[in-house]
Amino acid sequence: MILQFVKLKTWLSEEELLKIAHERAPQFRSIPGLVQKYYVRREGPGEFAGV
Repeated sequence: MILQFVKLKTWLSEEELLKIAHERAPQFRSIPGLVQKYYVRREGPGEFAGV
């Protein structure tokens, strides 16, 4: 199993970021072998991560 953790910092609101994540969901569903994808909120303002 391979786990990828990507940290990001953005000025987008959480609502805007979630909207984009939902729009991109079909792209991730089409990736062969991808089982799950999570978005997480980190402690700092505008800090998120994808797992």
